[in-house]
Amino acid sequence: MEAQGGWHHQTLKTGTAVFDGVDQRTASQVRWELTHNLSEFYDQGALGAQLFTACDPSARPGFNPCPVTRFLTGGLGYLADDKLDRFAGKLSASALFGFYGRHNVKAGVDVERSSYDRTKYYSGGVSLREHEDGSFGATFQDFNGYAVLPDPPPTSTAANTVRFVALGVSTVSYSRALFLQDSWSILDPLTVNFGVRWEMQDMFKAGAAGPPNLAIHDNVGPRIQVIYDFTGQGRGAVKATWGRFYENIPLDLGDRSFGGETQVVSERQHCVPASPRVGGTPATCDRIPGANADRTTYSQVNAGVVPVAPDLKGQYVDMYGGSVEYELLPDLSVGFEYQGRRLGRVIEDMSVDDGRTFFIANPAESKPFRDASGTLQDPGVATSVDPVTLRQFTTAEPRPERRYDAFTVQLRKVFSRRAGRRWLAQASYTYSILRGNYPGLFRTENGQLDPNVLSEYDLVSLLPNRDGPLPNDVPHQLKLFGSYVFDVTSRLRIQAGGAIRARSGTPVNYLGAHPVYGTGEAFILPRGSAGRTPFVTSFDVRGALEYALTPRYILRFTLDVFNVLNQRQALAVDQNYTFDNVLPIVNGQCVKRDAASAGDPSSAALTDCPDLKYLRTTDGRPVTLNRNFGRPTQYQAPLSVRFGLALTF
Repeated sequence: MEAQGGWHHQTLKTGTAVFDGVDQRTASQVRWELTHNLSEFYDQGALGAQLFTACDPSARPGFNPCPVTRFLTGGLGYLADDKLDRFAGKLSASALFGFYGRHNVKAGVDVERSSYDRTKYYSGGVSLREHEDGSFGATFQDFNGYAVLPDPPPTSTAANTVRFVALGVSTVSYSRALFLQDSWSILDPLTVNFGVRWEMQDMFKAGAAGPPNLAIHDNVGPRIQVIYDFTGQGRGAVKATWGRFYENIPLDLGDRSFGGETQVVSERQHCVPASPRVGGTPATCDRIPGANADRTTYSQVNAGVVPVAPDLKGQYVDMYGGSVEYELLPDLSVGFEYQGRRLGRVIEDMSVDDGRTFFIANPAESKPFRDASGTLQDPGVATSVDPVTLRQFTTAEPRPERRYDAFTVQLRKVFSRRAGRRWLAQASYTYSILRGNYPGLFRTENGQLDPNVLSEYDLVSLLPNRDGPLPNDVPHQLKLFGSYVFDVTSRLRIQAGGAIRARSGTPVNYLGAHPVYGTGEAFILPRGSAGRTPFVTSFDVRGALEYALTPRYILRFTLDVFNVLNQRQALAVDQNYTFDNVLPIVNGQCVKRDAASAGDPSSAALTDCPDLKYLRTTDGRPVTLNRNFGRPTQYQAPLSVRFGLALTF
């Protein structure tokens, strides 16, 4: 019998910051979208004076960063105070017995309760974004303020009918699992390991009446492994495995979807005072068509609690593989291994009407259903409007795909205490392929860490060009490890070792912005069209000294040096081809796919992919290229040293 229990508690509170005499919690953050000369902000107080100085060539000879694109002024933006608690327990029983061979059976239960309390708000109650209309500060969007739009909508800001407030959400998840497994040694050279897990999960907003918002009770995951020693002497083995593994859905989904994350977006003219960093001259303003008396229009995003498809099923991945290993000489073996993974099903928040309403379902699998308002939601078909012809069209939601295949050749020399065999080594080469249209629970392109709430299925207009090499696709990997032990005396031992690693770069995309979702959302051309980041290599060394104080007490000192050659290869590059709002180029073609490795990636992009010459913004203007496209944004960690001291007994 075995019993385990645990508790994890974590808090994270965003601190207060004061800059230029302004409490950043109360100041609205402004995101300036267009190309500006920072001297335009010279009348904005001390902050503006600093920006003006930075933009004055005479202040710093040889340095003039203006004009600039996409920068922030004002407050800190999104803020949150978090508290997380997780209680987990496990009870299991094992038994050994003989029945047509030897059995090692284990059965048990896992339970877990997790809670997530979050208070979130935007500094100043609202985040402002300059509207991309071609002139400096002409109009702004009040974006991402937590509020509810009254019915009828307000007629003016002075009416104080729209209130931006902090949003407090508490969500809870209950997970349970029953498992049974057996390791069955049928004959000496043949072993079969098999088992099954039945997993269940409920997720809901704390204090809410009624059934859970999300309830999945049919996650059944079988697993099996077969091992056969074809030598009968322990010198070789053939292995084959297959298993199904389900996701334990993180509480971020409950916080984002079940907490009533309703937002009000308003568009206003530059003349309407909006924050300490935005001013204007009302006398020169023209009224926005259809706007209220204060030159502001309002619209609501989301409608409270996000509905869940009644037939929602768990997200899972199938993992399988096989290997063969043979000991050529004593302690020296060679092996070949294959690993495959296939994404079977996904849980995502979806919108089939271009962001007006959302729901949680299995894309391209869940059946149509009606939400609480009576709206028919079909997870298999989406509707949108062509921005050129203004005609409505429908398209099938793509089935999420993530396919991984890897082949590894390995040579291994294990450590032996026999005379003259005081060294160990391992060498391996892996060729792998990672393809699909779904990146996983994290989006590398825009840094979105929202498991099951990614932007993948939010907007029909952003669905094209997402199939191809996924962010972690690394075709070639080479690893070399070696170590040698010197027995100086009966009590003193010295160990020296090293490691060499080399791998391919990762795919680079041509990304553009979306009017509401922001940068890095539109795949202008198919995934990986811009090539790859450079090949990366590193060399590490390790030393250890062991001294036996007594037969039971051993003192160990270690020294690790990482990246001995201090290589600084680029690990990531800027993939934003433009910060303008654009739509994907459907069926776009590229002659070559290596712009990211060129000396001038922006110029190489136009040569490699002629279709980019015809790219336009959503309002028909020529795009402004990001001059930093293809330039490094992250490098290898520099040379570092780690010391260690341990006493074992």
